[in-house]
Amino acid sequence: VTFEALIHLLQQSKIHVTGISTNERSVESGHIFVSIPSVLPENNTLNARLSYLNKIETHNVSVIVSDLPESIPKNQNIIYCHVSNSLEALWQLSNTIYKNPSHSLTIVGITGTCGKTSTSYLIESILTAAKVKSCLIGTNKIHI
Repeated sequence: VTFEALIHLLQQSKIHVTGISTNERSVESGHIFVSIPSVLPENNTLNARLSYLNKIETHNVSVIVSDLPESIPKNQNIIYCHVSNSLEALWQLSNTIYKNPSHSLTIVGITGTCGKTSTSYLIESILTAAKVKSCLIGTNKIHI
């Protein structure tokens, strides 16, 4: 199917999807698997990527999204969607399936040379004191 058709099917709840995966270790039955090129050259050859997709087919995924036109699944129960950019497809699928979670978030970015960590702790403290739900993600701490 085309990517636009896949998005339409998802929006109309015509496909039962339980999540999105990009890695064989986290893929589950009912997931959409998005094939992303590897950063390792030996894993990014056509044969290596096709072999990897063959393994993914055994996990009973609902959909495979890939930039490889040759990777049409052998399993007729899997919907295959060819895209030109799998990372962009992953972003759009995530927004569709998870209902644009970033639309309900306020993000504060802190840049500069000195004091970023201290400033982030101070802002988190102020938000917590004001009973505003927040999380802190930094190089030395993730607090949710």
